[in-house]
Amino acid sequence: DEFEQITREQLLEFYRRMYVPNNMVMSVVGDVDKQQVVEQIAKLWAEVPAGELPEIAFPIEPVLDEPRQLEGRAGIRATRLRLAFPGTRLGEEHDYALDLLAGVLGDGEASRLVRTVRDEQGLVNTITAYNLSFPWGEGFFGVDAEVPAAPEGTSERQQLERVREAVLEQLKKVRDEPVSEQELARARRQVLGRVVYGAQTAQRIATRLTADIMATGDPDYLQHYVEAIEAVTPEQVQAAAGAFIERQRLISVVLRPLAPGEQAEELARAEEPRIADLEHEPIELDNAHLLETLRRQAADAAAAEAPRFEPIERFELDNGLRVIVQRSTLVPAVAVEFFQLGGLLADEPGREGLANAMAAMQMRGTQNRDAQQIARELAELGAQLSTHSGYNTHYANAVCLADDLPVIMDLLADVTLRPTFPEDEWSNVRRRLLAAIDREQDRWFGELSRHFRQAWYGDHPWSQTPLGRREAVSEFTPDDLRRFHSDYLGAETAVLAIFGDVEVAEARRLAEGAFGSLPRRAPQAALAGDPPPPRPRAKQVETSKDRVAAALIGLGPLPRRDEEDYAAMSVLGTVLSRFPSGWLTESLRGEGPGLAYAVWAFQQTGLRPGHFTVAFNSTHETAPEALRRAVRVLDRVIEQQVPEEELAFARAAVLTREFLSRQSNSQRATDAALEALYGLGEDSSVRFMQQVQALDGEALQQAVQRYLSNRTIILMTDRPMPEELFERAVSGIEESLLPDAAAQQPDASPARTE
Repeated sequence: DEFEQITREQLLEFYRRMYVPNNMVMSVVGDVDKQQVVEQIAKLWAEVPAGELPEIAFPIEPVLDEPRQLEGRAGIRATRLRLAFPGTRLGEEHDYALDLLAGVLGDGEASRLVRTVRDEQGLVNTITAYNLSFPWGEGFFGVDAEVPAAPEGTSERQQLERVREAVLEQLKKVRDEPVSEQELARARRQVLGRVVYGAQTAQRIATRLTADIMATGDPDYLQHYVEAIEAVTPEQVQAAAGAFIERQRLISVVLRPLAPGEQAEELARAEEPRIADLEHEPIELDNAHLLETLRRQAADAAAAEAPRFEPIERFELDNGLRVIVQRSTLVPAVAVEFFQLGGLLADEPGREGLANAMAAMQMRGTQNRDAQQIARELAELGAQLSTHSGYNTHYANAVCLADDLPVIMDLLADVTLRPTFPEDEWSNVRRRLLAAIDREQDRWFGELSRHFRQAWYGDHPWSQTPLGRREAVSEFTPDDLRRFHSDYLGAETAVLAIFGDVEVAEARRLAEGAFGSLPRRAPQAALAGDPPPPRPRAKQVETSKDRVAAALIGLGPLPRRDEEDYAAMSVLGTVLSRFPSGWLTESLRGEGPGLAYAVWAFQQTGLRPGHFTVAFNSTHETAPEALRRAVRVLDRVIEQQVPEEELAFARAAVLTREFLSRQSNSQRATDAALEALYGLGEDSSVRFMQQVQALDGEALQQAVQRYLSNRTIILMTDRPMPEELFERAVSGIEESLLPDAAAQQPDASPARTE
């Protein structure tokens, strides 16, 4: 209700008051001439005066001296639980120790809460621990969990209490005795790994720099943070637990699924003090103190050595496995990607999810290691290794510090080639997979997408998401997973990519040692063929989610990933949904009153022809008009050429996105592996960019006319739209379908036009 009352005048006044140079930090990171950028920024801002910033004071949170519990219900499939304790500020006493405590308790497969509460006791589907701290105001130390339905004979409240007590028991242990040096070493290594892995893209570095300068005044805060983490002792972690993890300060938040016919409700809140009655603390807004700190540190800044990017090299092992290697010294880390043709395309209709279940179990035990050994080795290295399944492939990816590559290659080969699919592990993993399938429906777009896929793809495996069909996953056995693994494991239908700080000769040696035993040919390499041509249709579906109205329009079939028109469809998505001037964005969000909260337009395709998606979410009242306008825009893009000026913006946006998606080792390794696996050719990225640059309005319109057919419309609402109104909306008639169209015509004043 507060949000609904905000006026344009309030927004403008806030902007003028706060968006002034002496309350701003600008970071520029990338392939630039530093001095030239500084001069350009100085010139652009030279005439903009500093502003007189307001005096602001924020209320200080009262000390919590007794437990607090909040409960509510929402349109979710499984209960969510959060246990939280008021924490500390960024960089203050105990902050770094609490970060490490969170790592010991709930960061990764080897952490205490995951190992005990999730795996041994089977009380939760997911669980994680974390420490949040900020430059102003106390943060909190929290544990989040998703709790499955209570077993027979146990009430929901009893089940929640069991989880709560199991978590609190682990928290009590870290209060009563120091964590082991081994656990602490793992947590430190994970912090170091995240710091290194997170420094590979220009945007991540710029974001981090800006945040660190604003929060601490220190552009090198990350380096100093790592040094502080390395100095934390087990005794300091225990002291931090003792200072903050106290039952009388526990905040419990429970979010339960809606009962049939029940409406979502706000959390029941305890009576809170009036803000005016609280003690307040002034906030320093003017950045003069930051400038002084930066000037002092700039004098000591050392020039960084430019990273090296060597040419990509490709070779084939004796068994036919294609290997792609690129050395780069941007960070002392390496990414490894192993892709195998399969995924959903390898699942039989009605048994979708088998590839994903197999991939999920690869990490749960091999001929050489059990699940906990795998988790401990990764944690001790601060490395990441995971196995997945998608629409066209199943795959494993890893990232590690450069010195640890031999160990990670051995681990990756172990989970890829030699998984054992233990029966006891499968019972736990299956429960979590079923919970993940349910969780897809918690968000409106996941629920809407599932309805659309079933309508568009029929009996084809792509009628499901890679997680699969719930009833099928519940029936899979370890023998099913073993057979699938052996049937699709073969060097000729796989690619290995190694990108990062490693010499090519060393990468070749490690690849041969790890994957030389991979069989040349998979016993069963058959994949599902092209989906049947869809039948145009329009239908409504009902959702239990409160105040939801959303539509998805699918068109196609589209060209496959290896066809020339793939570039045209990429540009079309940007023409339609680019913010703020895309055709759909402008029509649904820019004309008159806003009709939609968000708008998407993009293609989904792969080894088989896919579909073009247009989607939006709105309100029950505005959905008919929003749907009508979306249909009209699709008619327009078929009938009219896109003007060159708009097309130029779209081409530039697609090219920029292509560049920005190839910054990290993992991104480049994935792209190179899929190019090889899909048979796109070594220069496919260059060819794609050339096709984008060459695309004109006539060629785009011809592509649109070839592919934007078989219009399938799914409207999902919490209360059905009258059928006559729905039919008028999907026909794209000329008249507005807003409830009071005469009073809500677009404003055509000069200000609006400008």
